[in-house]
Amino acid sequence: MWKLITTIILVLLALAGQSEAQRSSPTDEETVRSNTDAWMDAWNRGDTSAISQLVTEDYEVVMPDGTQIKGRVAYEKALASSVARRQGKSSRSLKIVFVKLLTADVAVASGTWARSGGVSGPGNGSWAATYIKKSGQWLMASGLWATADPPPTR
Repeated sequence: MWKLITTIILVLLALAGQSEAQRSSPTDEETVRSNTDAWMDAWNRGDTSAISQLVTEDYEVVMPDGTQIKGRVAYEKALASSVARRQGKSSRSLKIVFVKLLTADVAVASGTWARSGGVSGPGNGSWAATYIKKSGQWLMASGLWATADPPPTR
């Protein structure tokens, strides 16, 4: 899984290096960051409807178990199922490592996540997302979530 994540990130960075100079503003980067923060806030509240409004109609994501989900409706359904399975009080936090504006209407963002509490206990991993600007609004068009392997026992 880590090889796949590394490959995707390297391809995105290579594409970013080949892109033309952007005519975007710091506000665009802030808005992408804000979208990511809104996703995490909605997740912690269990508000799958709010999350689904942050993605495009044709959103695609690869989940940590390798499941690929296509489309906003399917994504919201998968999120609702995940929220329903949560037991105990758990929460997640995100760290945004970078937001890279590739063009005036395409950006990539990546970072790490951490889970605390709940029956599942702590966990962490990484994420990457592609954003597009449609009608002045930045929405996630694709995503990739991965879990970190636990450290080896000694």
